[in-house]
Parts: sequence; C-alpha cells; structure tokens
Amino acid sequence: MACTYDYDTGKITLDFHLVKYDEICGLRGIKGKAGNQECHRCPFYGGSYSDMSTIDWDSFVKCKNPDAKDSEGSWTAKYNICEKFKEKALTHMYD
Repeated sequence: MACTYDYDTGKITLDFHLVKYDEICGLRGIKGKAGNQECHRCPFYGGSYSDMSTIDWDSFVKCKNPDAKDSEGSWTAKYNICEKFKEKALTHMYD
C-alpha cells in the first residue's frame, strides 16, 4: 500500500480503495465477498482497515484494483487514514 504526501500542496494520494467487508466483489470475475479467503488470495488485496471512529467499527479491505470503487460510508475511514498519514509525514519532515 502506498500513500504519498505532496509537501508543496498538502495533497495525499492513496493507491487503494476501501471496500466494506462482506460487500460483493466481482472485479476478478469471481463473485465473492470482500474479506473472504478468495479476497485474501487476490493480487489486489492490500490488507484491511478497521475504522473505530464509528459506532459500528466498520471494517474494510484495502483493494488496489484500479477498477475498484470506495464503498458507501468509507469517507470517514479514508479521512482518518489520510490524517494519520499526514501527521506522520509532517513529523518526519523535521527529523
């Protein structure tokens, strides 16, 4: 998984999409649910992320497939990922 931070503009770029666990995925031609064993074997699988800032503790798969779309309700999780990454990037800037 790659996140990049542009120090000139402050823009953060992520190379993955967040797909909610148990959401149906058909991107490889195999109908399966995000987070299952088939998902873990997929070359686009990039790990998981649990957003504990929500009441339901939403869990997501980090999908690197360029055709993937962020799941509905993933905005808060993406925001949290970006904020943590930005904090690390700015902290290491002064090391």
